[in-house]
This record gives sequence, C-alpha cells and structure tokens, in this order.
Amino acid sequence: MTAPQARRLITAEELADLLAVSLTTVRRSTRRGEYPFAVNLGTPQRPRWRYDTQRLDRWIDSRRHGF
Repeated sequence: MTAPQARRLITAEELADLLAVSLTTVRRSTRRGEYPFAVNLGTPQRPRWRYDTQRLDRWIDSRRHGF
C-alpha cells in the first residue's frame, strides 16, 4: 500500500517556469479564472494565489488529450 501523495502548492513564479510563459501571463490568466488549479490563500481583496500541482497535472493531461 502506498501513502497518499501530499498536496503541493507552487507560486506564480514556479508555474510560469513550468509552463514556459511569462509571470504576467500567469497573473492575467489567474485573474480571468482560466486556471482551475489556482487556490486563493488570501482574501478576495488581497489574493495570495498558489497553484495545486495535482490539479495542474490533470489540467495539462486534459489539454494534451483534447477537451
């Protein structure tokens, strides 16, 4: 039996590196609600966005295989 994988949250900078896009693109796409794996750890007035790597992997797979 394997242990459940711990949820890992990454920063916008790390996401930009992983996706090979600019930090501006990550921030804009997050504000537009284009990343279903984005998690706001702050408030609506002062968001602190992090990105769930498990959900990111599923999102990448869905885009790779079509919607």
